[in-house]
Amino acid sequence: MSNRMKKKIAGTKLWSLGKEKSGRIERFTVNRDRELDIQLAEFDILGTMAHAMMLHSVKLLTARKLTRLKNELNRLYRLAKQGRIKIEPAMKG
Repeated sequence: MSNRMKKKIAGTKLWSLGKEKSGRIERFTVNRDRELDIQLAEFDILGTMAHAMMLHSVKLLTARKLTRLKNELNRLYRLAKQGRIKIEPAMKG
């Protein structure tokens, strides 16, 4: 990859797909990131659990690590269901 391309990619937001968003859309999404992430937390956790199970099924994750991950993800899932997940402003880049 050329240095020019690397610089172009480095200055681009991951989710932008190289297209400019209107300022209105940017304000809506950026200003509500943490709120939306908290609303989606339960589903993100379930998706992560499914991903871990898939990694175990193709032998990229040991049974021990899968058990540890599932235990922690179950704990986080319960917290998310109770509305006890917090995302501090400093956690969002």
